[in-house]
Amino acid sequence: TGEGGLRAIANGLTTNTTLTTLDLCNNSFVVGDASAIGDALAANSTLTKLSLSGNDLGVEGVRAIGAALATNATLTMLELNTRNIGEEAWRAIGAGLAKNATLTTLNLGSNGLGDEGGRAIGVALATNATLMTLWLCGNNLGDESARAIGAGLARNTALTTLNLSSNRIGAEGGRAIGAALATNSTLTTLDLGSNSIG
Repeated sequence: TGEGGLRAIANGLTTNTTLTTLDLCNNSFVVGDASAIGDALAANSTLTKLSLSGNDLGVEGVRAIGAALATNATLTMLELNTRNIGEEAWRAIGAGLAKNATLTTLNLGSNGLGDEGGRAIGVALATNATLMTLWLCGNNLGDESARAIGAGLARNTALTTLNLSSNRIGAEGGRAIGAALATNSTLTTLDLGSNSIG
């Protein structure tokens, strides 16, 4: 979309009352403009599906989207396969997810969440009651993340599909996930391929 294009789309979203699906994959976002999408999500009341994969959203963009998730009441599917922006920004996504009551599908694959981001998602899973599908593949998640996700899964009553493939989860993390499976009653599909569970 180039400079100014993303902001124009975001501005339109704030008042639009008909659009339900928006795909903005693989555009050349101006990093400073990415936070405008978060602001638009906070105001929009019709959008149900949003894909932002393949874009450089920057730390502020991810934070703005996380803040919007806490209040948005219509979005059901969000794809954020973005470029690696560091672990800290993903805490905002976790915080937003903990308060969100509509999102059913969240794809955070290949984002470099790391253990800090993984912990935030785990905490969110403990309270979120709507998310059914979560993709966390290829995020450099280790045993610390697996412990937090396991703790969240033990309390979660909605998630049915969880993809944790292509991370660095070891035996300790495997034990934490295993313990969660003993009490979780909703998960039907779990992908732990290409880890080091042993």
